[in-house]
Amino acid sequence: MATYNVAPYVAASVESVLSQSFTDFEFIIVDDGSTDNTRKILQHYADQDTRIRLVFKSQNGGLAAARNDAIVIARGDWVTFLDGDDIFRKDMLEKAVSAGQAADADMVLWDFTTFSDETAISTSSTSSRLATIDGDDRSALLALPAFAWTRLIRRDALLQHKIQFANGLTYQDVPPHWVQMTALNKIALVSERLVFYRQQPNATTAKTSWKRADYFHILDQVAEYLRTSGLEQVYGDILVQRQLEAWAGVYDIIDPDLKPRVLDMITNRYSATHTEYIRSNKPLRWRARTFFKALNGQTSAKLALALWTNTRQLYRWLSKIAVTA
Repeated sequence: MATYNVAPYVAASVESVLSQSFTDFEFIIVDDGSTDNTRKILQHYADQDTRIRLVFKSQNGGLAAARNDAIVIARGDWVTFLDGDDIFRKDMLEKAVSAGQAADADMVLWDFTTFSDETAISTSSTSSRLATIDGDDRSALLALPAFAWTRLIRRDALLQHKIQFANGLTYQDVPPHWVQMTALNKIALVSERLVFYRQQPNATTAKTSWKRADYFHILDQVAEYLRTSGLEQVYGDILVQRQLEAWAGVYDIIDPDLKPRVLDMITNRYSATHTEYIRSNKPLRWRARTFFKALNGQTSAKLALALWTNTRQLYRWLSKIAVTA
């Protein structure tokens, strides 16, 4: 677990680990330079449970660095992750370890559900999209969210493939996700929602700052991995789809003053391969295809994009009126 200034939430997260029905684990918590009450809360739990290993960093180095530090010192056969404001279902480890051992897998995947109010969490067993996915279909697995807390990985596999999180960048889960889905030998699935993902307005991915543009650099790392691994022909189309959708998405959500810089980043990466993909019938979100067609000068696409944008703004305005009425 990596923590940073999560005092209002960290107790619930820690307790969700300590109360697991599977009890044979070490619990490494790397506090990434918290300045609130987080460290005091963590020390309280560490004083009561010897399974906890605390690492207090003097300065904030980012989520990726904290996770990478934990991988280095981990001693267990398996490794999983949890952010300091999210919650595991009490039987998560039991189900994941059992599935991994039964399949002799390198990694086990499960699903998640979102929440904003802890009192509304349902701990009952619920099915998920994983029930319809073949664990051998790596393209389908690549389409899953890259969250690190939806997987249990053999530590030996992490070390063998040198899997690390992208230091200093938001969306740091994405590069290791691509390595895991394309390089690991056997992946087992637990088609249940075993982790609860807290939604809070202060999260980095809920903002419109320049950190959103980190996605460009993240996908650059993925492209380099595919190139050096000789996997461009196998997964190249999936990467192009991700690039187009991510680039258009960043431009759409980022602060208006930053949009020209995002356009420059798109221009520097856009190629004939992207144009060919857009013109094809290959999978691509409507907004992304329309955005790039408009960018390439297509009048009908410009009109469609303007209509969609104005409609969305009107909907948001009407929603605000409804809330305040």
